[in-house]
Amino acid sequence: MQRHTQLLFAAIGLVVIAAAIIAPAPDFLVPDTTSPNRASVQPAPAPDPVRGPSVGKPERATHPDEAMRWRRLRWRDENGEIAKDALRIALAQREANADFWLAQPDKTLAGIDPDKWMERGPNNVGGRTRSLVIHPLDPNTLWAGAVSGGIWQSVDRGATWAPVNDWLPNLAICSMAISPLDPDLLYAGTGEGFFNGDALGGAGVYRSTDGGVNWFPLLSTANWENVNRIAVSPDVPDTLLAATLYGGIRRSTDRGRTWTNPLPAQGSYYVAYDPTNGNNAVGHILDYDWDVGD
Repeated sequence: MQRHTQLLFAAIGLVVIAAAIIAPAPDFLVPDTTSPNRASVQPAPAPDPVRGPSVGKPERATHPDEAMRWRRLRWRDENGEIAKDALRIALAQREANADFWLAQPDKTLAGIDPDKWMERGPNNVGGRTRSLVIHPLDPNTLWAGAVSGGIWQSVDRGATWAPVNDWLPNLAICSMAISPLDPDLLYAGTGEGFFNGDALGGAGVYRSTDGGVNWFPLLSTANWENVNRIAVSPDVPDTLLAATLYGGIRRSTDRGRTWTNPLPAQGSYYVAYDPTNGNNAVGHILDYDWDVGD
């Protein structure tokens, strides 16, 4: 019985192969005799009622970590190792590149002269500086937020800096804001949400009500891992916006005690008020699910 079954399946397979060979070629493979050296193609898909004609649905990204893997491969030599003096060589090349451009007759770029800028720190382990706020009434006083160094303050226009508090629950400061009407009211958002490979996670938003002397976490934001930007209304000090990853744009009308989510999205990089009208604001959202929108 088993022998007969095997023969039966073999016969069916031969019939299918023969049919495939004998069958005429599909229309889209038949040469177009009316146009030399051209083959006819299948008709274009019907226009998409939402995205318009001839725009297909993009494929989802696969293996997003491969970009960082490729970047790390570039750092390695043919033996797969990073040279011990690679950092020194890279810094020397950067310095040579800067010296080259400074030696050019026209050093301006988009109307900005590099000679007019001076590095002001922080230089004692400040970390990546993602944010900077200046006191609206006293230009000598400013604060900087470092993603691996916490909150820093200068009272001499940036000539010297000092850390505000090294013992905050989280030192990954990504954003800062100060109220234009009440300079004693400041906010600091924690956690980088820009998908960089060396990003540091956060723990919500800190608030200061005494001009940046003391900072306290807002319990309503304790589960926010990435706060990319904060904006305070120019008209109402109690109202502020926050651009967050995995949440979108959030809004508070009670100095951060409670929040609404007027524009939910998978992320937001930026939000800002019109400095002359608190009813106007701009913001960015990130939504990489094509079924929802981009």
